[in-house]
Amino acid sequence: MAYGFGKVILLGEHAVVYGKGALVCGLSRGVRAEPSHASNFSLHIQPWQLRIEHGTSIATKDSREHSVAEAFCKLIESYGPTRASVAITVTVDLEPSAGLGCSAALGVALVRAINKQLGIQENSHAIEARALEWEKVFHGNPSGVDTAAATYGGLLYFSPERNVETVSATSPFFLVIAHSGQSSLTKDMVSSVKHQHEKDPRRVGVVIDGIESLVLNAKSALEQGDLEKVGTYLSLNHALLSSLLLCTPKLDEMCERAKTAGALGAKVTGAGGGGCMLALCRAQGEANAVKQALSELSALCVIESVGG
Repeated sequence: MAYGFGKVILLGEHAVVYGKGALVCGLSRGVRAEPSHASNFSLHIQPWQLRIEHGTSIATKDSREHSVAEAFCKLIESYGPTRASVAITVTVDLEPSAGLGCSAALGVALVRAINKQLGIQENSHAIEARALEWEKVFHGNPSGVDTAAATYGGLLYFSPERNVETVSATSPFFLVIAHSGQSSLTKDMVSSVKHQHEKDPRRVGVVIDGIESLVLNAKSALEQGDLEKVGTYLSLNHALLSSLLLCTPKLDEMCERAKTAGALGAKVTGAGGGGCMLALCRAQGEANAVKQALSELSALCVIESVGG
């Protein structure tokens, strides 16, 4: 069984597109891929009722069909002539188009499954690079932060040079992650910010620089165990993303509800325009209270423990 981690971006989304760093956290939930020998390459994604053989979809119930078939075909081609084919059965434990890194986790799990079945030994960096090619089908020119989190898991700093550094959180903490019930496409949100930047580069540049500053300060605060500061930085990051028109009234309401219930800070996570938000809590009891408050607004609400 091969695995790819889901992810949430603590701070730094969209800024990474402009060469800035980000803090990202791999999730305990993700994508599992089980390979087996076959006469042809095939992919079965169980929750989506999607089957692909030779890179062509043969049964699906939704519009993911074309992109997944194209990405799977490109992934197979990246191996060149192979000695055998692989049938892969996939279980997805992530909501797609929600800012949880579903496509990246799927790509990493598939690379690991193919490598395992074909007896190919690749280090994590090579796996990350191969999975990034899969991601390009879905997101055009991805920053690579999702693929890094899907590959390594844990709490990470994704640098402007696209290097990955493990962040040691002195104090363990809890994240409450809740889905707004709204979906959006990363490509559309990135394109929206790009258009704003073209029209007013100075304003958007100031916002991106502000996000970068919050990322670096939050990294330092995590390493020092100052969770109150981290919470403040999260909420400020949300405000900056809101200024780029990436937050919805529903996401704003969820963030305020979380802070009222005891969260140290809250923000949208991922591309925005829908998807998920996250709230930072110091202890399990606080996280439970925040989850209960958010459950009134969200049908999908989970708690992740980080560190410790």
